[in-house]
Amino acid sequence: MAKINLDEIDHQILDILIDNTRVPFTEISKRLLISAGTVHVRVKKMEDAGIIKGSSLNLDYVKLGYSFIAYVGIFLEKRKNRICVRGIK
Repeated sequence: MAKINLDEIDHQILDILIDNTRVPFTEISKRLLISAGTVHVRVKKMEDAGIIKGSSLNLDYVKLGYSFIAYVGIFLEKRKNRICVRGIK
């Protein structure tokens, strides 16, 4: 994969997004004195290059009323796969 050259503006955008991924592009543009369109294009460029891989949402499940979280894995034999998947739906 080719190395992507980031300039100072790109680094400043990343610094802001690292602190808070929910900052609107309009707010970033005001802080950096550039247009919101420029922020959008630069973020999209960094997403396409794989530099920005997404953002995440962290929930407090206790505050949502959940007392536990369970991760369930199901391993199926290939020949019985369709029958089990229909049963799960």
